[in-house]
Amino acid sequence: MFIKIEDEMDYLAGFIEGDGGLGLSLGKNGVFQSRLAAYQKNRQILDYFCKQFRVGYVSSRDKTLTNSFGSGLVYRWLVTTKEDLLTLLPDLIPRLFTEKRRKSELVLEFAKLRNPQGNNQVTNSNRSRRDKLLQEWKLIPNLVIHRANPSLSLLAGFADAEG
Repeated sequence: MFIKIEDEMDYLAGFIEGDGGLGLSLGKNGVFQSRLAAYQKNRQILDYFCKQFRVGYVSSRDKTLTNSFGSGLVYRWLVTTKEDLLTLLPDLIPRLFTEKRRKSELVLEFAKLRNPQGNNQVTNSNRSRRDKLLQEWKLIPNLVIHRANPSLSLLAGFADAEG
């Protein structure tokens, strides 16, 4: 990194706002999954997040479809386990400033519903809550601004994510 980051969690929030995503989805095995992800062509910053925050893993994907990165190799940092989401999201959520704030709150709530054995399944007693979270997810509007004065670290993360 070329600048001194005063607040690494703010930097991460800016990066997630720029090139990150949050998701709730039905997996191939019929189990709902929650995740936080960040994407880049350069793996170095994603490895840094993995090491610094001690959550998630970095993988690569060969993108043959045209997307915001063009085509070719793209790296992604994925945070998917219940433990990792419960570790990272409580500090990250207040720093997010678009609809990703509400999405991350829902991902955190969803992670809390997961089976204590660590698999992604939601217990029978929590299925109605899960269904309500999924319905709310579908209603989240895009580009809702929640923060008027972002820190320089947050802006640096956003700028680095956007290139």
